[in-house]
Amino acid sequence: MLIPLLPLLAATAFTSPAIARALPADTPNSHVIHEKRDFAGSSGRWTKGGRVASHVKVPVRVGLKQSAEAMEKAERWLMEVSHPQSGKFGQHWTQDEIIEAFQPASDSVDAVMDWISKTASIPKQRITHTDNKAWLAFD
Repeated sequence: MLIPLLPLLAATAFTSPAIARALPADTPNSHVIHEKRDFAGSSGRWTKGGRVASHVKVPVRVGLKQSAEAMEKAERWLMEVSHPQSGKFGQHWTQDEIIEAFQPASDSVDAVMDWISKTASIPKQRITHTDNKAWLAFD
């Protein structure tokens, strides 16, 4: 949806000295690293270890699909606030407005919570819905 802006974002990333210094030297100019985890002494590959002790709680996050309707309208909304001749030019959205527009449907959230509760035997009280409405989390 936001494809027309990608060349601009890429150009900005590679013309900014601060951003350029933050990227590893082995990153091709056509790529941007959004997240990287370094594990000391690790090749970055999974290795099989022993079983986790039964008393250990493992944090789990389940990503939820954003509103399909909002995703279809996203480019139009962006252009409305970005184009100087638009009546909504400069009327940028607040974080709450963005969360509200893109949050998953409540029936989808309920279905995923039910699935987690039934298949993993996780009580619904232990499942949290993140503030940005994009994740369900539990330990």
